[in-house]
Amino acid sequence: MLFLSREGKVKMATLLTRQEALNNRIPYTTSWEFATNLLIDKVSPTSGRSLCQVIMSIPSSVFPNSTVFHTIDKSWRDENGVTFTFVPENKSDGRMYVAGLVPYLWAIDP
Repeated sequence: MLFLSREGKVKMATLLTRQEALNNRIPYTTSWEFATNLLIDKVSPTSGRSLCQVIMSIPSSVFPNSTVFHTIDKSWRDENGVTFTFVPENKSDGRMYVAGLVPYLWAIDP
């Protein structure tokens, strides 16, 4: 097995260190604006897209060919929270959009 050899243990330690460094670098914010996070995956009958798809398509002002958010997930141990992650360069965009997410979404698709 890979983990039983010395080389495998070194590779795993390197992987874990790199993953922790990445996780410590990525900012996040949480919103409780949704009655239930099941709304994230519900498809709109007018647009044919889910709320997650709409939010994930918001363009970054820093990286024009990228989106603001890196991930959108149900918050751990929370029924109504949704956690948004973004790269550090999109921190101001990400926090701005999350703070005004409901009015922004209403403007797109009432």
